[in-house]
Amino acid sequence: MQQLAAQYWQLLTQIPAFEPGLLFLLVVLLAQYAALPQQYQIWPLLRLLAQRIEQKVNKSTDSQSQQRLAGALALAVVLLPVLLLSWTLRQLSEWPVGFDAVLLYLCLDFRNYQLQVQTAASSLQRQQYQLAKDQLQAMLRRECAQLSATGLAKAGIEVLAQRQVRHAVAVLLWYLLGGAMFALSYRLLLELQQAWSGKIPSQRAFSGAVSACGRLFTLPALWLHGALVGMLYRFQPTLRYFNSSQNAGLPTADRWYLAAWSAALQRNLAGPVMYQGTKLRRERIGPPENPQLADLQLALQLSRQIQRTIFLLLCCGFALTLLYQWPRPF
Repeated sequence: MQQLAAQYWQLLTQIPAFEPGLLFLLVVLLAQYAALPQQYQIWPLLRLLAQRIEQKVNKSTDSQSQQRLAGALALAVVLLPVLLLSWTLRQLSEWPVGFDAVLLYLCLDFRNYQLQVQTAASSLQRQQYQLAKDQLQAMLRRECAQLSATGLAKAGIEVLAQRQVRHAVAVLLWYLLGGAMFALSYRLLLELQQAWSGKIPSQRAFSGAVSACGRLFTLPALWLHGALVGMLYRFQPTLRYFNSSQNAGLPTADRWYLAAWSAALQRNLAGPVMYQGTKLRRERIGPPENPQLADLQLALQLSRQIQRTIFLLLCCGFALTLLYQWPRPF
């Protein structure tokens, strides 16, 4: 029996996809159950750097074309050195597959946001509304000071859904499609897009390049993940809410994704939001009922179920890849 097991293990190690695939699944598990604490991550430092750069080069006295050019150059100044350094370290590494796994682990930080939303939900349950506002404000660019309990629950659901698709699903998708460098590139774009938000009037022109790139690279994940959420819960209502949200004031892919979550929770999402005193009027997506605290807690439960489903799908894909690449006798 031991000899047979050793023979099978030797055959497995000869399959090209075995080592990277196994490390990939282990990293996905670690990112969900043993995520790197936020204080040890590099992303807050990158956001601080991006904010300092924006303050230096984004001048209100410049024309919009100059601001757009400054934003494009700032994007290149941040992206290119980080990617070049990462690529160089990977070339020098004696274990490139392990280096890729470390990069992926650093890029997958959705668990921290999930815990932050869970903490805000606990504050809402204790009726500590100001504390909940402060906890959600740390993850949002919209103004939370005037939000009611219903508005806080909706904001929590939306930030949870948006962080899951961007900080987990899209990162995994680009890693599978292009490797660790693609996943890192997307993750850098995501941080810069959040630091230079097109929703802020003073940053609208400056953020043109990073917003366009971020939307383009997030687009496949929004459609795929929205379809997964719809099929797991309520697909027909997802289609109905999506078709009736033409005037929601959101891009098509975002409407599709929010329609899927709205159908899953049977509560409306989107609606008007405030950014630096400017109110953006958006139509609501979904049924008339507004989300409450119980719906935020349900959204947290659904997000965990979706994470487990994604992991099972990845395991199935890994098993099929091994079967396809299994050595065959001549």
